[in-house]
Amino acid sequence: MGFRRRVGLASKPRFSAGSSVLNRKGAKEDRPDDSDGGMDYNEYIEFRLEERLRSYQGDVISASRLFTTGMVVVYFLGGVGSLLAFFKQQALITITVALAGLINTLLAEKGFEEKLTASNIAANQLQDIRDRWNALPEADIIKQSSLETLVVSTEDVITTQVLGQLMDGSNEEEEEEGGGDEGDGKVNKADAGNDDDGEGDDESE
Repeated sequence: MGFRRRVGLASKPRFSAGSSVLNRKGAKEDRPDDSDGGMDYNEYIEFRLEERLRSYQGDVISASRLFTTGMVVVYFLGGVGSLLAFFKQQALITITVALAGLINTLLAEKGFEEKLTASNIAANQLQDIRDRWNALPEADIIKQSSLETLVVSTEDVITTQVLGQLMDGSNEEEEEEGGGDEGDGKVNKADAGNDDDGEGDDESE
């Protein structure tokens, strides 16, 4: 592959692949050491940096398609609503406005726009890291410090992306729990009102 730059095997900087890293779900997973006790920079770029880069690029494409499709439908419904207003079809206008609002709500809840932005930033950062690595002269590539910089920079990007996904997921769960608590509160208030009515009837008797 074009990005894989090789030097003599004996001079390749290596690092241990047996450290714990965050997977896509945010859980730590242990990566076992390979047979010779380490991973060279070609293997790290191919199996870590490039793999994550392809994943984020795929997330950008899927989120972009879903978000764009949703917005196109919203704009289409807006145009239909304007046409219906010309013909004074108030009932149908109400339906189109409700559908457009529902789609907007779904897009906001699923966070397609935020995911698109975050994944695009992460992909661009990994591309920049790879390009800067490829621009290094051979004398710098064989240095252990260069590999450490490559690994630290890459893992920082990946960790930031994973933590962002976890934060978004926890916020969604809190919103759902908050909605359930509000519903319970309304039910309790209704029950309390019924109890008060019952006490008033007893007093009148």
